[in-house]
Amino acid sequence: MIVYEHDGRAWVRDVGSWDPLPWPQAQAYRLGGRAAQHAFWGGGTPQESMLHQFGRWVAERERR
Repeated sequence: MIVYEHDGRAWVRDVGSWDPLPWPQAQAYRLGGRAAQHAFWGGGTPQESMLHQFGRWVAERERR
């Protein structure tokens, strides 16, 4: 995730990759990463999602 300003505007870009994980990383994702992904992307209210919170921050910056 990249959050930046350019020409007086705020931007948020997702730069993630979904390549298959090697076995050790796949096990770590299975054990805890799935919950972390859900917390980041959300699935309910904006308070449950870091992505929504970033968006709110960007929108507030745009109003200034």
